[in-house]
Amino acid sequence: MAYEREGNYFAAIRIEISGEPATFECSVEPTAFKALSRVFQCRPLAEMPGVPYRYFFQGSFGRKRIGFEPVTFGVRIEAGRSAKTFQFDGPTPLVANLRWFFDLRKEEKASALRLLAHLKRLE
Repeated sequence: MAYEREGNYFAAIRIEISGEPATFECSVEPTAFKALSRVFQCRPLAEMPGVPYRYFFQGSFGRKRIGFEPVTFGVRIEAGRSAKTFQFDGPTPLVANLRWFFDLRKEEKASALRLLAHLKRLE
């Protein structure tokens, strides 16, 4: 989830640590917010209205041109029983942050971040 609050931009990132879900808030730059908004507005799967979409960073990334922006990253999109991985473009800091969360295994390493939810689903 990406959102604006008081002129600042944030992302809520849900991960599992030791098998338990936790959702963290982190600030993002305007370019990262725009990239995340494009991801979350993407509704490519043919499902019934009202079926919630879920988005998962796959850990994959690359560049169209070495040393240049943007970074292309893989996102698995699920809706009901349908799922497919799509490629999106975003700034390097966003993909670096997604990768950091993807590799996070201990909650203590994220202690400087605001914990939004622990052991409950964030909708």
